[in-house]
Amino acid sequence: MSWGISRAVGVAAVAVTAVLLGTGSIRAQQDGAAPEEGEPWALSLAAQLHAEKRCDVQATYFVRELPSPEGTLYSGRVRCIDGREFDFSQSKPHLKFDLKACEPAAC
Repeated sequence: MSWGISRAVGVAAVAVTAVLLGTGSIRAQQDGAAPEEGEPWALSLAAQLHAEKRCDVQATYFVRELPSPEGTLYSGRVRCIDGREFDFSQSKPHLKFDLKACEPAAC
């Protein structure tokens, strides 16, 4: 019985640590899911990718939300319907995303 209590305490400790240290968050999305549907940053990213790279977004991965004094910055990886992948990041909120093609040797 003490193992069950010990495990419960361990799980609680991990949850508290995540809350206390969680200055940013990471989210991953399932294959085939729309990119954070309806969120302004995701709509902006999808429009930029379509205009600049002719990429229709299939999924987003490793999305990080990083708080800054000016607002929230986003970074992560996106997969296009045609299989290409790009890393994306912002240097300031409300600016275009920096897009970098994810080459096999680079990612």
